[in-house]
Amino acid sequence: MKRLFLFVLTLCLLLSMAPAAFATETVEATEGTEETTEATRPADACGESLTWSFYEGTLTVTGNGVMDDMSAGAPWDDLKGDITTVVLSGGVTTVGAEAFADCDQLLSIDFGGSLREIDTGAFRNCDSLESIRLPASFRRFGKECFQFCGIIGRDVVIRG
Repeated sequence: MKRLFLFVLTLCLLLSMAPAAFATETVEATEGTEETTEATRPADACGESLTWSFYEGTLTVTGNGVMDDMSAGAPWDDLKGDITTVVLSGGVTTVGAEAFADCDQLLSIDFGGSLREIDTGAFRNCDSLESIRLPASFRRFGKECFQFCGIIGRDVVIRG
């Protein structure tokens, strides 16, 4: 009878440990799913809530919030020689670092009405750019954001 009792007790202990093992596997599967979600970010994303499109020389960024830092490369790098106009629509608040650097055909930018900041080197080497109009919401130029641009010494207008 003691052996039967010990057997049942051991079996109960083993079974009580099983849910903990399953819970650990579930957490690991959930964590893996989160990583997969991050890795499958849309190709047209350029910020947490921003997307971009390109049509006939115009690169348009739409959505709300901050544009990604593009120091390691922008998703539109292959189009830089073809971009003549940049349009920020919706609630784009920041142009990411080096986002449009070396867009040597860029002539005009529509910053929209929500822009607050242009990050470091965002428009560096855009030598065809000759004037810009910033919205009243604008607050900060990043370091060298217009370095080596046609805009230096030209017309900068802040809408009021």
